[in-house]
Amino acid sequence: MEELVLICVLYNPSQECIDKWRSYTEWMPNCIFVDNSVLKSNQYNLPNYISLQSNLGIAKAQNIGIEESKRLGFKYICFFDQDSKITPELVDGLLNEYKSLKFSGIKIGAIGPSLQEISTGKLYKGSESCSDNPKEVGTLISSGTLTEESVLDEVGLLNDRLFIDLVDHEWCWRAKSKGYKLFMSSKNILQHQVGKKTIKFLGYPILISAPFRYYYQYRNTIWLIKCNYAPSAWKWKAFVRKSIEISIIPFYTGDFILTLKNILKGIISGIKQKL
Repeated sequence: MEELVLICVLYNPSQECIDKWRSYTEWMPNCIFVDNSVLKSNQYNLPNYISLQSNLGIAKAQNIGIEESKRLGFKYICFFDQDSKITPELVDGLLNEYKSLKFSGIKIGAIGPSLQEISTGKLYKGSESCSDNPKEVGTLISSGTLTEESVLDEVGLLNDRLFIDLVDHEWCWRAKSKGYKLFMSSKNILQHQVGKKTIKFLGYPILISAPFRYYYQYRNTIWLIKCNYAPSAWKWKAFVRKSIEISIIPFYTGDFILTLKNILKGIISGIKQKL
C-alpha cells in the first residue's frame, strides 16, 4: 500500500480518537491529518499533521490533504472521518477492488465500503447486498471513499464553498457527469455513524444532527437542486424530504429555536444562491 495515503479530517477529537488513529499509523504510516480544530501546534504528535487553526469545513480540509498528497507523490487517496473504525483488511480490500475494476476496463471514479452503524451493528440502507461483487451506486459518503489523483485532476477538488453537508454527493455527481462510475464494495464494511442519532417518525427514518448543521443542509440542498448535474430524482426526493423534516427536526435536536433559525437562514441563503 506504498502508493496509497489515508486522509483523515479532525475536529475537536477526543483522546480516545487520537490514540486510535495513532495505533492505525503503526500499520498504515501513510496518513495525512488535517485538523479543523482551533489549535496552533501538533499537540497530538501525529505524523503528517496539518493544523488549520480554525474550522474551515470538511471540503477545504480534504482539499488541503489532497494537495499534500500530491506533494508527497501518492497515487491513491482514501478519505476517513475521525470516528471511523478501520482495519488493514478494509483499506487493502478497497484498493484491490478499485484496481480490479479499473483493470477490467471500467472508467471508475471511486469506490467506498458498505456502511455498518456503530450504535446498532446494522447495515445502513443501500449497503445491503446479496452478492460479493461491488455494485454501482449514484453516490458515496466521503468516509471510506477511495479514488486516485488522476480522477481528481479531471473531476476537480471538492467544493469547499459547501463547507460540510452534501460535499460528497456534489463531487460524486460531478464525477458521473464526466463519465466516471462509482462503486460500493459488498465485502469491505466500514463501521460508521451518520448523524448524532436516528429517529423514526411514522416509520420514516430521520437522521438528527447538531443544530448548526441544518443551515448547511438546507442551503446546500437548495443550491444543488439548481445544479444541472444533480439527478432529477434526487432533486424531487430532497425537496419533499426537507419540506417534511422542517416541521419535525427542531423537536429532536435539543434546541428548537436555534435549529429552526438555522433552517430558515439556510433556506434564504439557498434561494439567494449564497455559498
